[in-house]
Amino acid sequence: GGNGKTPGKFMLPWGVAVSTDNEIYVADVENKRIQVYTLDGDQLFQFGTKGRDEGQLWVPKGICTDSSGNIFVSNLKNRRIDMFTSRGKF
Repeated sequence: GGNGKTPGKFMLPWGVAVSTDNEIYVADVENKRIQVYTLDGDQLFQFGTKGRDEGQLWVPKGICTDSSGNIFVSNLKNRRIDMFTSRGKF
């Protein structure tokens, strides 16, 4: 945790969701990315790039998962909800 831009750091963490695989997804608003952790707090990976194109994030806030492992991100400034796979592919 902590404040910053490097992997594992946050700049305004907002939404949090836990998948059926027990992975924790955190919407990192100011870094325009989603960070993924184990239940023990170890970072697995992160995804997302700043932008307005499909699959890019601009103020990601709300986040949830479904029973198939898909991730839904409320992409505020892009005025849409984006769906990603459990590995962050758009």
